[in-house]
Amino acid sequence: MSAIDIDAEARLEEARRRGRRRLITRRAIAAVTVTAMIAIVAVAAPRVLDRSGALRQPATTPSSIDGLASEQILGTWRSEITCEEFVQAFQQAGIGDLAARWLVNDGLQQGPVHQLANSADPCQGAVRLQRTHTFLPNGNLRTYQGRTLADGCRCYRLIDSHTFVVPGNRLVADITLQYGIDAGTLTFDAAIPDACTSVKCRGHFAWAIGNYAVSTWYRAP
Repeated sequence: MSAIDIDAEARLEEARRRGRRRLITRRAIAAVTVTAMIAIVAVAAPRVLDRSGALRQPATTPSSIDGLASEQILGTWRSEITCEEFVQAFQQAGIGDLAARWLVNDGLQQGPVHQLANSADPCQGAVRLQRTHTFLPNGNLRTYQGRTLADGCRCYRLIDSHTFVVPGNRLVADITLQYGIDAGTLTFDAAIPDACTSVKCRGHFAWAIGNYAVSTWYRAP
């Protein structure tokens, strides 16, 4: 009987071991199956979504309407500046007291500045300026008087199809101008910011007005 008991106990222990091995094997197979299914879903899902049109990403991101419109300013324009237009533009921008200085700075008058400022007719004897302006990408602007490069700078930034910024620096703020393009003409308009009260800031604003907002520009052929 003792031999029978020992044999039965041994077989029972063997059965238990086999049962545990089968359980471990089943769990391993289940884990592998789940992992494989997850991998298949991960690969197939984008294709399914793409076929259905859901969550599909375009190959390229289209430009906004404003972005496309703002590019219309790029290229070459021509302008003619008269003294009378210059003085009027400075007055409308709120810096009429700086007109005499910038008439001299921009070459419309010879000066001296204090005589022009006190003159009843600051435009007497003034010359006209004919300029060609080329807007290049990345903020580059080249201004010519005849064949002479009068100014070349990285001095503008387009915000949208009607907002134009003249960048400042650590001493002066950016100057924002509104611009409009219509039938081959380009015009700028600006008013001095309330916070622009320092000599440097007003000078920066005067530079922006004198270079952009005096007369109508025409698209060069």
